[in-house]
Amino acid sequence: MPSHPSIPPFLSGYPVIAALPVLHDVGRIVVLVHRQEHPVHEYVTAVWSSNCGDSWDSGTYIETLSDALASLIERAGVRHLSDLDTFRGAV
Repeated sequence: MPSHPSIPPFLSGYPVIAALPVLHDVGRIVVLVHRQEHPVHEYVTAVWSSNCGDSWDSGTYIETLSDALASLIERAGVRHLSDLDTFRGAV
């Protein structure tokens, strides 16, 4: 898999806690952002590319970490566990 640009450690002031490249979409990465002080939607999964700078595009706002991790995997295009092998060393 091609290398990806470096993801900023913070997007819109919130820490990025996980990231996966989008399968079949070079240069786009799905990030998981933790918005600790938000009482309802503490997590965001969003698309990021180097064009976004220190922000994100098309965010999905999520209440729980388990739902956020599921969203991260789904938005990255993972359909089978074998798809995860594609990501080794990619981000």
